[in-house]
Amino acid sequence: MNGGDFLAVVAPPGDFNETEVRAFWARGGQGVNYRPGTWHAPLLPLAADSDYLVVDRAGPGVNCDEVLLNTPIQPVLPEEGS
Repeated sequence: MNGGDFLAVVAPPGDFNETEVRAFWARGGQGVNYRPGTWHAPLLPLAADSDYLVVDRAGPGVNCDEVLLNTPIQPVLPEEGS
């Protein structure tokens, strides 16, 4: 909402596999839409703190499955200017 770039970190639906985790660099004006069942981390701001608008589905049933990671995920970003 305030225009800062961020990372969207995701993995395919199904049984969570840490080797399938991918991070995408998004520009501040972009939105992110996940398919049902897609594992995702919270949006990760790349500069200052950022505000995000989240639109979630309504209705009965479980809407959130939490996964405990065996090892931390550490994105490696390109150096500035590269």
